[in-house]
Amino acid sequence: MMKNVVLEEFEAHVHDDYVPRGNTALFRCHVPSTLRQYLSVTSWTTEDGLVIGRRETHLQPSGKSAPRILKAQASVETSPGEDAEVPCLARGHPPPSTRWFRRSSRGLTPVASRPGTVHLPGLLVLRSAVESDQGRYTCLANNSVGEDRMDTELLVRRKLGLSLY
Repeated sequence: MMKNVVLEEFEAHVHDDYVPRGNTALFRCHVPSTLRQYLSVTSWTTEDGLVIGRRETHLQPSGKSAPRILKAQASVETSPGEDAEVPCLARGHPPPSTRWFRRSSRGLTPVASRPGTVHLPGLLVLRSAVESDQGRYTCLANNSVGEDRMDTELLVRRKLGLSLY
C-alpha cells in the first residue's frame, strides 16, 4: 500500500509536568494528529543542542501520595526473536517500586527472570521474545501509601510474507 504524504511545516510542543522528588519525568511531545503516525521521538535536546539525560532536582516534597500509573499500553506486539518492551511508568511519594506478574489460570505469578528478561524502572524487556512469552502481564506499582496496577497483553506473532510472481 502506498500513501501520499504532503510536506507540512509544524511545531512540536512539550508541556511541563509536576514530578515528585525521586520519580521519573514523563515528557510528552504533542504534534498534529495528521502527522502522528509518521513521526517518532528519537531524542530530547535542549535549545543549546545537549541531549537531555538525568537531571537532579532539589525539591522537598510534602505529604505522601499513592502510586499512579502514568504510562502503560493495553497491548504490545512483537515478532519471535525481536525484543518486547512493555512500559509501566508510575509516580507517587514515596517513589513506588514496580513488579511484574504474568496472569494465568492459577492467578498472578511473578515474572521469572529467564535469560533475557530485564526489569528496568518503568519497563519490562523480554529479549528475543518467543511465542510462549505471549500472554497478559500485570504491572504492580506500590509504596507505603497504596498501589496501582495495569494489565498489558503481549502478542508474539510471526510476520506473514508475500511473494508476487
